[in-house]
Amino acid sequence: MTSSTEVRPSHALGIQILTATSALGIVLGLAFVVGRARIVRLFQMAYGGGDLTPSTEADHLILLYGVVGAVMIGWLVLIVMLLRGPVRKGDAWAWKAVVVSAAVWFAIDTVFSLTTVFPRNAIVNLAFGALFAVGLSLTRPLAHTNGGFGSHQGP
Repeated sequence: MTSSTEVRPSHALGIQILTATSALGIVLGLAFVVGRARIVRLFQMAYGGGDLTPSTEADHLILLYGVVGAVMIGWLVLIVMLLRGPVRKGDAWAWKAVVVSAAVWFAIDTVFSLTTVFPRNAIVNLAFGALFAVGLSLTRPLAHTNGGFGSHQGP
């Protein structure tokens, strides 16, 4: 059995995939916050909408994209911190926290996208979800060696 301090190659690869996926999400979140009007226009073009004219509606959309971007950044920074610390060490509680948070995001965002007029967003979710699934599957064997939810081995 591998000790919790020894990192298997597949585990290290999983951490790298998950970190890169999170970094990509952070960059996208930053684009929402910094790019504001540009990112709104980009998403409207990508999702088949027209060009926005300056209005209160446009200002609200820019605000919403900024808030969404900030939430994405915060969530993914937390995931990276978990990956680089307790998940790398094999702590099951941290791995499960990443799994549950990614699954909740994926389910809600994808269902909402499919039931509204933005089904193309579900395709983006599938790409991110697949990357998370690969990385999490590669880190799973070690993650189950050091306790889990309800254990006293968490922080």
